[in-house]
Amino acid sequence: MSEGGFEPLLSSDETDALLQAMKNGAPSGSSAKEVELGSADQRLRKSLGRADDVARDWAAEVRKIFRRMLGISVVVRELSTDIVPYSVSQQAVPPGACVCVLKAGDGSICFLVMGPGLTSFVINRRLGGSAEVQAPPSQGEDVRQFLSALDRRIVRPFCEEVLQAMNAIWGADQVQLSISEVLGRPVDMPRLGQFQPLLRLPLTVSFGTDTPNSEELTVLFSGNSINTPMQVEEPEETPQLASGDRALMVARLSHAELELVAVLGSSHSTVRAVLSLSIGDVLRLEEAPSSPLQVFIEGQKKMIGVPVVSHGNIAVEVTQLLKGEP
Repeated sequence: MSEGGFEPLLSSDETDALLQAMKNGAPSGSSAKEVELGSADQRLRKSLGRADDVARDWAAEVRKIFRRMLGISVVVRELSTDIVPYSVSQQAVPPGACVCVLKAGDGSICFLVMGPGLTSFVINRRLGGSAEVQAPPSQGEDVRQFLSALDRRIVRPFCEEVLQAMNAIWGADQVQLSISEVLGRPVDMPRLGQFQPLLRLPLTVSFGTDTPNSEELTVLFSGNSINTPMQVEEPEETPQLASGDRALMVARLSHAELELVAVLGSSHSTVRAVLSLSIGDVLRLEEAPSSPLQVFIEGQKKMIGVPVVSHGNIAVEVTQLLKGEP
């Protein structure tokens, strides 16, 4: 364990869920295992695969946005997506970076972060900077340490274009983000849970293969901002038997015995009346003499019939086969 701190076993969301369950009191017979923990982290992890595909398409769209809005060609590459705590993400944002606070459809907070050199370059070009400038300023070379109100107004349309491309690629049914505020300084980022997990989807932007420096353009998603589609379970296919297998099965089961009962009728009575019955008493049935008989096979009603005489024996003539009966 380091002296500066420690990594807890549970995230802030997991801890809150567990404390809430303890506060409400679990019903008798339940256990802590029944409490769903880490829902935000699980939702983000389910989106990792999809995020990798989105990053690749997003990089292509960002290249088009640079050419359309700034008139310059850039090299945009996607990096591997990962899940990081909010505190780590916040500390990694350098001074002068453009931080857009995003609002998801459910009101949760996400972020769009653009590196400080790239931010200064975008602002300068939108202010009419020389087209000969082919790379963003490096650290210490005209990099803004904070964004003024004018800077934020100038850079916001570019960020909105980048964000709209992200929304379109994800699809409105999964992600719908909008810019609620462009911050002047990264230290003004909202206070979230220190260990709240965020899905980090980063790109790198460089100005040609000969330019060693590159700037990051990153979106940080919170757990509830991504609507993971419900997986529809496909109905299991009923196995089909080959004709030869079916014939063999019928042959083997054809001599099995079944209990077949034909019910002439029914009557309701009391225990006292049943105990008082003796030889010669008559039971009155509730069915009329012309009512059809119910035929049960192994206790399940399967047929309807009428009483007949066949070769001098009382028999039942089947008049209807029942389907779907229990």
